Parts: sequence; C-alpha cells; structure tokens
Amino acid sequence: MDNNYVFLSYRSLDIEFGLKIVNDLKVNGIRMWMDKLEIRPSDDWVNALSKGVDGCTAMLALITPEYLKSPYCIRELHRAYRLNRMIFPILLQPINPEDLPLELERTQSLDFINWKDEKHYHTELTKLVHAIKSRFGDLIRSTTGMLKLPPELAEKTVEAPAVIIEKPKLAVLSDETPTENPFPMETLQQTDAEIITELINPVIPADQATELDIIGDMLNQLTSGDWGGRQEAFRLLREYALKIKGVYPKPMVERLVVLLSHEEWMVRWAIAEVLVCLGAKEAKSAILSLLKDTHQTVRMTAVRAIALLGDKTDAEALIPLLQDKQTMVREATIQTLGTLGNPKAIPALLPLLIHREEEACLYTIEALGKIGDVSVFDTLLHVLNIGDEKLRWVCAEALGNLKDARAIPHLQTCLADERGPLWEEKRICDVAFIALETIGTPEAKTIATQWKINRAKKSPSGA
Repeated sequence: MDNNYVFLSYRSLDIEFGLKIVNDLKVNGIRMWMDKLEIRPSDDWVNALSKGVDGCTAMLALITPEYLKSPYCIRELHRAYRLNRMIFPILLQPINPEDLPLELERTQSLDFINWKDEKHYHTELTKLVHAIKSRFGDLIRSTTGMLKLPPELAEKTVEAPAVIIEKPKLAVLSDETPTENPFPMETLQQTDAEIITELINPVIPADQATELDIIGDMLNQLTSGDWGGRQEAFRLLREYALKIKGVYPKPMVERLVVLLSHEEWMVRWAIAEVLVCLGAKEAKSAILSLLKDTHQTVRMTAVRAIALLGDKTDAEALIPLLQDKQTMVREATIQTLGTLGNPKAIPALLPLLIHREEEACLYTIEALGKIGDVSVFDTLLHVLNIGDEKLRWVCAEALGNLKDARAIPHLQTCLADERGPLWEEKRICDVAFIALETIGTPEAKTIATQWKINRAKKSPSGA
C-alpha cells in the first residue's frame, strides 16, 4: 500500500467505533489504514505499526483517558508529530484540556463522545470528511467502497448502514436569495480557502506587489479569522513558502518577523514554521527570541527552526532549554544540538546520560555521535557495555560517527548481537556493520566484509 492514506491510532477497547469510522470514511472516498485490516497474523506487529505511521499522510487519533495512558498509542502519536503528519483528534470520552499531550495542542478536536446518537455522529462525520478532503483532496482518495471484514471482526461492527456525506452545493445569489445563511460555515471557510488557493497555485506572481497582497490576505486570515480559517491560512502559507523557498521577496520576511511577537501563540508558532519553509536565515535572530516563549509549542518550534536555519554559534542559546519543564522541548533541544555539531554543548549533554530518562538518553547518545568529538569515546563505550539493546544500538551508531579506530574491537563484538529496538528494522549487528564501514580503516573494512560474507553463507538472502 502506498503512503496516500490516513492512519487510525486507537486503543483496542474502541475497536467498535474504529471499524465504524474507518468504514464510513472509506465509503466517502478516504483511504484508511487500520492495523486489524492491514497487518497479517504472521507480520511483526510493532514493526508493521511503525511503518504504517511512517507511510501515512495524516493520522486519526481516537482520544480517551486510556489512549493517553497507553505507551504504544502515545508512541504512534509522537512518531506522527515528529514526521510532521497532520493529526485529527477524535474525542470519544471527556478529556481535561490540560491532560492533552503537546502533539494535540495545535489542533481542534472533533466531539464524537455521543457517537451512538445517529444525528450527532452524522454532524461530526460531515465535519471530519470535509476537513480531510479540504486538506488532502485526491491525495488520499479511495475507490474501494465499504470494508470487507474478516469473520472475527464482523461481529464487532455496529449494525447500521454506511453514512454517505454529500458534497455541499453552493447557492447562487439572486434577488430571491433568503437573508439567512444558505449553507454551513464549513462551506464558507472552504470556499474562501479555494479562492486563495486559485490565486497562489498556478504560478508565482511576477509582480511583487501582487504577491505581497496575496500574502497579506493569508496573514489577515491567520491572525483574525475563525479557527478553521486560521488552520487553512497556515496550510496555504506553508505551501506557498515551500514553493518560493530561497527566492522570496525580502519585504515578505520583514512582515512575517513582525508577527513573531503576536499576542497569540498559534500565530507565533505558525509564522516560525513559515519562515523555516522559506529558508529565511535572516530571520534567525528573531526566532532565537522565541526560545524564551511562554508556550511550549512555540519554544519547540523555535528549537527545530534553529536546527535548519542556525549554525554552531547558536548552541549556547539552546543549552538552557535542556532544563525545560516540557519533555518534548528538551528532546528537540538535544536533537538540535546534535545537528548543530558544536563540541561546546558536550558538557551540558553528558549529565543527561546519568539521569537515564530513556528517550532523552537515546537522543543524547545520538547527538554526541553527530557532534563527532572523540572526547566522548570512553563515555559511549561505557554505555555500550552496560546498556540494554536500545542503548547498545544507538551507541554502536554513535561510535561509528566518531570514526575513532579504538572502537573497532568493540564494534566487532557487537556483530554477534542480533537484538535491537522493537521499532527498528536494523539490529545491533547491522548498525555495527555500518559503523565499521563508516570508520573506514583497512582493519574495519576487512572485519565488516568478512561478517557480511559469513551472513550470506548462513542465509541465501543474506539477511
């Protein structure tokens, strides 16, 4: 299956609703991915789920208190967020807004709490179908119709006909047009978005004044429109920025930078994202100021922006965020420090290995490897020798990035280790093989080549 589909993330307790919503979305022309329907009994379930998330265009998350407590569900959510997939949260039970994870703070949830009420379900499904189609159009289009369920799942479905959403028909204004609104607000928002899309999609305007006018219209919608209109304005701005990346008019950047101090966090976050899409390095100093923003989503976005727009000299400004109260901000900071590659960050990173917060520890080892300073060799070797399969996997990779020949005998030992993290296809031995090739000395290459030959002899496929 190609990647033009929406991934369903849910708890098994909610399979009844899951099957129903997947069926109704497919009937309405939206391609869906659900583990029970896509993964065969013989498949590696965890690996297949990871691939399902990696390949999706968007994610539909069925949110309940149990979902938010499930490490597997949160891992799917986090993975989709890191891959910049759009997430559509579906509320199946009441949730305290403060309990929602960071990944869901920038999206508006749809309320399916009373989904067994046919009228309520139809209303919310209509909103969902329009939201997905307005953002992705034919990209996730399905022509397969209703689900063909295996017998063991058929009894879990709701005995109700599939719900088909008709495309709204726009009224033509005339003297006889009634004064009340002839079609829903969702249609008005979509129509406005289509007008802007038609302006920006065919070609980039040659007239800079016209171009700035179009951008101004989108920015006005972003800052003063309703929630749906703002989301659509951001999407259009982001797409437009990607089209003109590197060849944008300077006044555009100046106008965007002013909005980085907007009173609403959503605007600050959106503008930072757009500046990254433009590749506007001249906006870096303004984005650095967002590292102290009061909203964690803005701080995290600023950190990731610096990874793309910054350089080694920005590491010092990032280091204080290693103590941020939000886990995802800390993790983004670790990753960015690795990307920037400044050895001055090493003293601030090393203590994170002692506290042993697992995700942070793994990101830290990865970052140390990317920085590539051999001063951390002994530390990485120590973790390699005492760590579990996850730590050994990432340590082997980091030691290869150091390109220090002292690691060769230790990596050679790792060639016998066929374990690995559940979410990775490569095993420790595979990573050690790559690390030896990266080190690249004659000794390292000889050991790597001999291991590959031995494996080929053991298995016709060489696996």
